[in-house]
Amino acid sequence: MSSEFLQAFAKPNDRAHPRLGLIVARKIERLAVNRNRIKRELREAFRAQQGQMAGLDLVLRLRRPLRQAGSGLAEEAGKLMMQLQRCRG
Repeated sequence: MSSEFLQAFAKPNDRAHPRLGLIVARKIERLAVNRNRIKRELREAFRAQQGQMAGLDLVLRLRRPLRQAGSGLAEEAGKLMMQLQRCRG
């Protein structure tokens, strides 16, 4: 699934807890400070949803550069994760 800035991949796992993988390429976001900030925002969005995502491996990939710091990336990630939960069952 994808949205304006994020692409999400999900796969079931055999564990009792979800796992998260993040891809924020240097080609898309040049400065390490910005890449790390984006990863922090995405991890926080994952923590908020993690209770409902047991047994799922999730990878989030940044599709394009962000224009500004408060672009609503966490909300976008939350919506994608909710869509994945609905598709799953």
